[in-house]
Amino acid sequence: MSRRTSTIAASAWSFAANWGQQLAATALFFYLAAQLAPSDFGVVAMAAAIVDLLTIAARFGQVEALLQSKDQDNVDVHTSHWFLVGLGVVLMAVIIGLGAFAGDLYGDDRIPIILFLLAPIPLIQNVTLANEYLLRRDLAFRGIAFRNVSATLISGIVSVVMAHMGYGYYALVAQKLLFTLVNSLALAAYRPWMPRMRFSLARLKPLARAGFDVSLANLIGMANSRVIDLFIGHYFGFVVLGNLRIAWRLFDLLLQFTLQPVANVAVSSLTQPDLPAERMRKIFGDYVGALAVIAYPVFAGVILVSSDVVTLLFGQNWEQAGGMLRWLCLSFVALPLNYMFPSAMLATGNTGFLRRQSLFQLLFTVVTVFFSSQFSIEVVLLVHVARVYLFVLLNAIAIRRSLGFTFRNVFARCIGPLTASLLMLAAVFALRSFDLTHDIYVTLLLEVAVGILIYVLVTAIGELSGIYPANVKSVATLALKKLRKGPYAR
Repeated sequence: MSRRTSTIAASAWSFAANWGQQLAATALFFYLAAQLAPSDFGVVAMAAAIVDLLTIAARFGQVEALLQSKDQDNVDVHTSHWFLVGLGVVLMAVIIGLGAFAGDLYGDDRIPIILFLLAPIPLIQNVTLANEYLLRRDLAFRGIAFRNVSATLISGIVSVVMAHMGYGYYALVAQKLLFTLVNSLALAAYRPWMPRMRFSLARLKPLARAGFDVSLANLIGMANSRVIDLFIGHYFGFVVLGNLRIAWRLFDLLLQFTLQPVANVAVSSLTQPDLPAERMRKIFGDYVGALAVIAYPVFAGVILVSSDVVTLLFGQNWEQAGGMLRWLCLSFVALPLNYMFPSAMLATGNTGFLRRQSLFQLLFTVVTVFFSSQFSIEVVLLVHVARVYLFVLLNAIAIRRSLGFTFRNVFARCIGPLTASLLMLAAVFALRSFDLTHDIYVTLLLEVAVGILIYVLVTAIGELSGIYPANVKSVATLALKKLRKGPYAR
């Protein structure tokens, strides 16, 4: 099989794995949320915040470091393996030790138990990271797809059975632990590899240096969300944290099924070699417009119906999560530019700025969440939304300097979808005042239908009359070019 054919096959398997895993995880998440209480999700989220951060640290960017190394004699892979196993053992002990401290800090005896049960995760993961490296090196994404989907399904089925039998938060603990275990076993089964007693300190140093940068970037990215869990759990309790986790998970699902697929393609479109600056700006503008067309009506609509939909899906216990989801969706105007920001920085060679901005954002999040937590959860969410808009302004400045895509360009691309979405909101809000039916299902269907109709009509009138740029046409053109020629052929 040629390298080109292998790459196409790898991409297909990667796509299938991502969507298969997302769909399975979403279905399982919906069931567990309907079966368990907010406090169950909250207490596990609290412990998972610690475990997830240390699990990311445990990888130490070694898969990526090995992919960049020239390991002709396989010494690098064996050296990295034993380093990772040792690090996994150390972090397992750290998690167990943190259990007692966290239990006293949060005043809950469940925390030490959960951390003790989840403590082996970094070690279990690290034992088969060399197998993952070999699969990625050989573009064997079929094995990675098999690993991800099987781990999601097996751990999910076990957690569903345990939740149905009344095991409460242990169902979530079992899901997390089993996911890692099945993941590692599937890697070992699909790509067998046996380590040898070979270790070179001289080889470890460059691997550690390369891995540290990757690990730090990944750790900062995860810490931006997990640090909020630590503060919310401490100041507001596990019921509030559980509701927040559900709201954030639903918000992330909306992002993954609307913006993420487009943003993933944007990277390859913008990073073509020798792409003229004017062409790059045109491509960037098309993607911003496409994301605005897709995201604005979805997230604006969720602002209105979030409480009703969350209650219908999961029960009255989760009513607070619906209100939190509404707060999160208030950041929808900033989403297109924020999602395109990393692609713009990569395309213009400003990766250092990305790293510095991520670190600054983490520090800013810690400070603002700490102070806003002294008041109420609503203040925390309000500050979060304000932070999103502050950083989109900073991102816009960086994009203007590096890419030449100005504030006026952003406004031109976003004003159409934003106007249509706001008019859609006004129409649906007005419809609610008439109280046409007492059936919540009929009401939601009617509101969705009216919202779609208003959005389509306003968008069509605005674009056909030339009031604002034809974003829908750009979306269609972009899709056709992808199907016919691949990433933005010139």
